[in-house]
Amino acid sequence: MRRLLVTVLLAALVALAGCGGSGTTTTAPTTDETTAATTTQESVSDFPPGASASGLTNASASGLTNASALIEAHIDALNDTAYAFELDATNTGGDTETRTRFAGATDGDDTVFRQNTTGSALELYASGDYALQRQSSGDTTRYQVLQGPIAAQQASSMTTVQQLVLATYLGAGDYAVTGTTTSDGTEYVELRATGVNESSSTAENVESFEATLLVTQDGRIDEFTGTVRANQSGTTTTTEFSYGVTDVGSADPSAPAWAADIPQVTASVADGGNALVVENTGGSAVAANTSLTLMTDAGYADVTFAAELAPGETAYVAATEGDGGLTATVTRDAPADGGFDFASANRVVLTGQAGSVVFQLVVEN
Repeated sequence: MRRLLVTVLLAALVALAGCGGSGTTTTAPTTDETTAATTTQESVSDFPPGASASGLTNASASGLTNASALIEAHIDALNDTAYAFELDATNTGGDTETRTRFAGATDGDDTVFRQNTTGSALELYASGDYALQRQSSGDTTRYQVLQGPIAAQQASSMTTVQQLVLATYLGAGDYAVTGTTTSDGTEYVELRATGVNESSSTAENVESFEATLLVTQDGRIDEFTGTVRANQSGTTTTTEFSYGVTDVGSADPSAPAWAADIPQVTASVADGGNALVVENTGGSAVAANTSLTLMTDAGYADVTFAAELAPGETAYVAATEGDGGLTATVTRDAPADGGFDFASANRVVLTGQAGSVVFQLVVEN
């Protein structure tokens, strides 16, 4: 027998979201339930990527020969289209219960991604190379305003979480293709696992594994549910998981209400390169005397906003080079030509913390 890495999976999911801590359990929004499917045992003529006829009539013969191919097809089917998803995983063992829920939606441009686990929560809103993030643990809440590659990286965690979950549970079970089924007008190939994939590296000491998934012929996994029982260090643990994709082609993510509570600040290099343009595009004001750090190829400089920067207002950061590095000044009017050429830097970063908000604004030339 092999032990499914349930605890490792849940911990990895939390780590991907960047949260931790203890506190009360919070819950992510749920998605609408679909019409109950009716399964038929008719012959399957077209198999999804990674599936085969070998398990069609014999549950002991794997009907899923290449889980990686199925996962790749699933992600490809969702790329460049709007969709929403939800994952719910509950792990119980002894007197301990841990619940992790993920929910997300994207339209290809904007993305909303939520993670809730026992004691902590994270919510991300990303649009292009710009993202706002809210993290809470117990009574503590922190925010991040991100611009540049790190924003895109955070948005991609929505895909990464799904890949990790699918790889873990698809690899752990021995699946059979049981036929076709229709749900809400969509025809699926149904696969069921009633045993453990003994050759899988993702499973060890599993006592039982049951799962069902509904897959379109092009490989999109719209529903995946299951129960895992394992013996971990003498303690029997049970994990119940469910994964679902909804609103394909119609998901419409929007900025969360808490975005209005933080300064939505952006940075860009001015025409001519003589200043870094800092604009508050919405939300709350940047408080007076906020100090951030300017980082360029030429060195570092402290940047202090002496006056409040309210939504709709713009400030200009100019810099000069000296023996001690850079010296920066902040004005409300575009500076005259001269000084440090921001356009000549490979990367310009404005970073720092003001209260509970961390700014990391990156401009790549």
